[in-house]
Amino acid sequence: MTEIHLNKKQGLIEGTLKQNRRIKMEKEDVEKYLKENLERVSVEPKKIIMGG
Repeated sequence: MTEIHLNKKQGLIEGTLKQNRRIKMEKEDVEKYLKENLERVSVEPKKIIMGG
């Protein structure tokens, strides 16, 4: 009975770690995307303001 409980707990911890890793990867992807597109984005604010 204790083993099952520990396995459930371990599964939750592993699931949380995977989720955190996924969030971290997404954050790195967003930062990479922003760096790659920074020049283009900084040129376009006028278009965005005019369109709004």
